[in-house]
Amino acid sequence: MNASNRAGSFRVLGGTLLIGVALFMALGLAASTEHRSLGVTIAAVLITIGIPAGAGLALIRGHYRDQRLLRADRAELRLQTWESELVARHRCGSGRRHQ
Repeated sequence: MNASNRAGSFRVLGGTLLIGVALFMALGLAASTEHRSLGVTIAAVLITIGIPAGAGLALIRGHYRDQRLLRADRAELRLQTWESELVARHRCGSGRRHQ
């Protein structure tokens, strides 16, 4: 496992933990018996649940976006290698090898 794979694994783990924290906070807010105004409830939900959940989703989404970009780069590199091989063979004599 190289460094980029390890970093991606930590990104997914961190995102999962943040989503877990958000769910734990949602459970605590739902079980709370304290009465508060609508504005305070909305602010509490956004701060204690929305921020960790959003950050966790962003971490996980970023990991998979990076993986998709790496696959696209590899495909482009394969195509460029193939094209350069064709050009080199063409220069040698129309794609035929002379021995």
